[in-house]
Amino acid sequence: MVLPRDIVSTGWPKVKAQARMCGIEYDDWQDGLGRCMLGKKADGLYAAGIGGVVISICRQVGKTFTIGTMIVMLCILSEYPLKVLWTAHRSRTSDETFKFMCSLVRKPAIARYVDGEPRRANGQQEIAFTNGSRVLFGARENGFGRGFDNVDVEVFDEAQILGERALDDMIPATNAARNPLIIYMGTPPKPSDPSEVFSGRRRDALHGDSDDTLYVEFSADRDADPGDRAQWRKANLSYPARTSESAILRMRKNLGEDSFRREGLGIWDETNTLSVIDPELWRNGEVTERADGGVTSFGLDMPPDRSALAIGACMRYADGSAHVELAEYRDTHRDGVAWAADWIKTNVSACIGWPAKAVRSLADLTVFDGWTYPNGEDVYGLDELTEPPDELKRVRPVWAPTREISDGARADAYVKISQVNQSYATSEVGLRRLGLDGDEIRSLRSQQSRDRGWGALDMILRSANAGDDQGSQPAEDEPTGGGATREA
Repeated sequence: MVLPRDIVSTGWPKVKAQARMCGIEYDDWQDGLGRCMLGKKADGLYAAGIGGVVISICRQVGKTFTIGTMIVMLCILSEYPLKVLWTAHRSRTSDETFKFMCSLVRKPAIARYVDGEPRRANGQQEIAFTNGSRVLFGARENGFGRGFDNVDVEVFDEAQILGERALDDMIPATNAARNPLIIYMGTPPKPSDPSEVFSGRRRDALHGDSDDTLYVEFSADRDADPGDRAQWRKANLSYPARTSESAILRMRKNLGEDSFRREGLGIWDETNTLSVIDPELWRNGEVTERADGGVTSFGLDMPPDRSALAIGACMRYADGSAHVELAEYRDTHRDGVAWAADWIKTNVSACIGWPAKAVRSLADLTVFDGWTYPNGEDVYGLDELTEPPDELKRVRPVWAPTREISDGARADAYVKISQVNQSYATSEVGLRRLGLDGDEIRSLRSQQSRDRGWGALDMILRSANAGDDQGSQPAEDEPTGGGATREA
């Protein structure tokens, strides 16, 4: 767990008390999670109101029950009409959540706070409360979330399948809220999931780069034996009291070992870094000072997810040796990319000892038709030049093909086009552009077909699992709409 800074109080006691009045009791782990999620700063705003609440949790723990009941209590308690958006990636998940919430608010102790029957029209699922609060449900795959404003709480279910584009469409909706709260919750992503948002927030939290985010991870040890019941209890705090052993065994048998580690035990895939240059060779070539006298070149590059922009510098010497270094590296989410143009303008002009305007003219490949002097003075003696100076002669444009110049560029193009046209991502044209050959594409298609089959079977098994757990909380991570009242 990584807590946001400056927590001085929490809004959880009121939520817990209201829930008890409605016949709902929370387990210890839910009580602790709620206290952290609703932690507040001295000004009364949520401590995680900027970075959000990020919950990495395995299936069949009861996250929908925990967050769903909390949201209902917040709507009941709010002194002003609270607007909540609850969105999942898939329509099926969103529909199951809505079904559970409808079952919850039909209970007599809660129904008296609800304004009429929930709205069930496809694409317009909504639960309204007598004080004007509303909870709206929808699937991101259907475009739900665009066009809303004054949203107080946003819940991103299946956050492991949340791309930057979908997030960009929805986050501005909270800009005018009095005390906004954004909740991301999901299982560790598969390698094929577009998980840059979920993974990025986890990385920032674990690296200490975000002090306004609550990050909570429920997981077994990385080297856990998938059959170790002690590890099950560590990852799933509802086992064995509320989630049965048979339910977990069934999930393990039908998911496969890799998927069970992610979805059943909450273990993230280990991130391995492949270096083009051997790290030991790189360390052996380190110097404390750079020798002058060479020809300087710069290179700019970004990873496929466009999360950072790097500028590399190289000084090549007459004897054929060269000095290379990372000249600048910045996070694009924080600093954008416009800074790079100013950086290049300043540093290239300094390296060749020539006015920045000459560099810009060369870089833009424009026809230069004369200088404009700020004070009417030719301080550089430019008008007397009949040819470029020697420093400028050494600058050479290096041309590269615009398509598939590297694996990274190929992947970058694939990601960018797929974000605009989602069907491109799985089309044969897109997969060949990514670098897959015919055999690899056929193998991928076969795997996708098997995954769809397992998904259909898994949905049937989850429905069967609902009968295994006769307690008050559904055992399923995506609830089946069973009872919500729980015994202490």
